[in-house]
Parts: sequence; structure tokens; C-alpha cells
Amino acid sequence: MYVFIGFYEFLKQIIIMKKLKAILIIFTFLFHLISCNSGAQKNKLDADSLKLESVDSSNLESSVLLIDTLFVSDELLKKDFPFIDSLTKKETFRDSVLIYCNNLFKKTFTNQAEIEAILNYRNSLLPLINNLAFSIDQSIIDDEKRWTVFHEELIKFGFLPYYAEGMLSGVAISPILDKEITEFCTPEFQLKMKFKNAEAASFGGEYPYLELSENIQMVLLGEEIAKKFPETDTYKEIEEAYRYALITLTDVHALTRNGEKEEYLLHDISRDFWPNATDISFMETFVKQHSASKFASVIKRILATISEVEVSEDSEEGDVYLVVVESFDSDQEASDKVFEYLNKSIDVPHSISSKKGKIEKFHTVYRFYSDKQKADKALAKIKLRFKKARIIHIDFNWNEI
Repeated sequence: MYVFIGFYEFLKQIIIMKKLKAILIIFTFLFHLISCNSGAQKNKLDADSLKLESVDSSNLESSVLLIDTLFVSDELLKKDFPFIDSLTKKETFRDSVLIYCNNLFKKTFTNQAEIEAILNYRNSLLPLINNLAFSIDQSIIDDEKRWTVFHEELIKFGFLPYYAEGMLSGVAISPILDKEITEFCTPEFQLKMKFKNAEAASFGGEYPYLELSENIQMVLLGEEIAKKFPETDTYKEIEEAYRYALITLTDVHALTRNGEKEEYLLHDISRDFWPNATDISFMETFVKQHSASKFASVIKRILATISEVEVSEDSEEGDVYLVVVESFDSDQEASDKVFEYLNKSIDVPHSISSKKGKIEKFHTVYRFYSDKQKADKALAKIKLRFKKARIIHIDFNWNEI
């Protein structure tokens, strides 16, 4: 019997790979009859406890049914997720949705491997759920009651819709299995999932940088992961998002008119309120509430002598003095250096380019000002640490003057 089971599994994998679903159904049905007739009830396939460990979720495709639905019950999906159930009836990935649903809500998780398997499976479903949401967006987005039901079902199902200007922007992940992750997973994995959930919650918004609560959490969690698990795959996985979250708290400048600060913007020497507008109260909160972070003192110093760009009626006409610390041939080199500075509690937060003819350089910038006197004062201060610091004068098209 065990030999037969092994042969069955082997043949089943071949059939899946070749996408011969019809043959699989027949073969599975015959195997089911043989198993039942044998009287060995302990070998009976439980529809609500299908194992995900053998499924390579990274290869999930909407056109491929990974596991046949002959034994997969849809009772739970119909009962607790009627809207998702109605939307997936004609979709080719309904089988995968059923497998995910039954495993997530009926399986008893007892170790990290099982939890990682279902989370990986959820991640593979994400682009399909995202496409599903957009496919019905136009038909029900104005039906607030129906869309609310869909939104709430998705969150419970492990997916988070996010919006901009009242319109669907995409679908990310929402927290699931928090209790099980705390009980059975390593501290490293717990931090990783907290970071991933914070990252997902940071998406959306008409102005993406006016609400930075989740970005703050990403910085704090990223800092902890970098400290405790610096050489791990976990850190490599979150590093890019971590660095970006840090930029949203440090690469900030004031936009001034007639010498008065009117608003605060992120990134480079931007003058456009959308999408660069930010609220420095989040930076101030970080300094006050998270003083143990190595970035707290850095952010405090950045805010105390914040960079400024003066604009007139025409925001495309003007100039700025960059207080440059170092120059590089690529944006990546300059960005990497800024991240290195910030990690050493050095408040050099900007990476800005300049053009001289056909030559473009990328600079790490301590501060920048439209006021030459302020730039000179900042240069004198940073020269105490970086002897080769200098001023580069550019216009608003990044051309050196």
C-alpha cells in the first residue's frame, strides 16, 4: 500500500507539471475508491487539512490548479466569505483560494514551518486577489455597502485594500495568525512579520507622506532587525523598505516664500506639494517618543537647521546652494553613503545630483538653502568634520551655475 501511495504522489506531481487535470481527477477518484475499500480510515484524505508544505507557492499561476478540488470543501468559504465566494466561482484560481481558506481557518498550527507555508501561499495569491479587486472595482466601488462587505472580508482573509482619493490603489497583506506567530515562531520571524505588516499598512493615501505612523514603526523595527540579525536573509528582505522609510523621516526640507516657511516636502529639492508634502510633527514625535533610537538625535539636528528652498510665483525658476560632503558617479553610491552617515548618527540626509554639461554627479548633501549666507554658515559647521565639504550652486533644473 505504501509503495502505491508513493507511486501515486510521484505520478500526481508529473500530472500537475503537465497540467493534465482531467487525468488527475480520474486517477485521484480511483485512488480514493481503493483507499475507502481498504477500510484504512486513518489514510482517508481530510478535505479541511490539506498540507501546503509540498506546494511550491512561488510558482502559483492563475492558469494552473495546483491541487485538484475533488476533496476540497467550499463550505467554510461560502459561510464566512460569501462575497469572495461569489466572485471566485468562475475564476481559474478558485481551487487555490479554497485550499488557502481551509488551511488558514481550520488547520491547527503548531510550528513555524506550517505558518511560513500558509503565509507564503498567501503571498502567492496576492497578485491574483489584487487583479480580482480591480476587476470588480468599477462595478461596485460606488456601492458603498457591497464594497464595505468586500473590504472587510478581504482583511479577515489576510489581504488589505488601500486607496488614494477614494479610489482603489491596490491590495497588500493584512495581519493573520498573530497569536500563532508569537507562540511558535522565532523572534527574528516575529520582527519580520511586524515589519511586513507595517509596510503594508503604510501604503495608500492621496498624499503618501502626510501620514507617517507606519513609517516610524518600519524604522524602529528595521533598526532592531539590523542590530539583532544583520547578516540574515530577513534583513536583506526588509532592507530596501527600511531604508526608504528612514528617508521619509530625514530627507526633508522647508518650502519658503518671502523668507517664511509655508510647507514641508520630502525628497531632493522638490517644490511640488503633491506627492512630496509631509508633516514634520511625525519627525518631532519620533524625537520625543523614541529617544532610544540612534536616529532620534539625527532627526532632531535635521529639524533644528532644516534645509530650505525659496520659491517665487514660478516654482520652476530659482536656485539653491548645496552644501556637499562627497560626490559620486552614481545615485546608488550617494544613497548608500547617506544611509551609512545616518547609521553613524551623522546628519547628512540628502542625495542630490547636479549637471555640468553632459556630466552628471551625485552628491551627499548636508543641507541646502536658497539663502547663500545660510549655506555658508552650514558649510563652516560641517567642515569641522568633513574638510573637503564645499558648496555647489545649482538652478531648479539641477544645472550647475
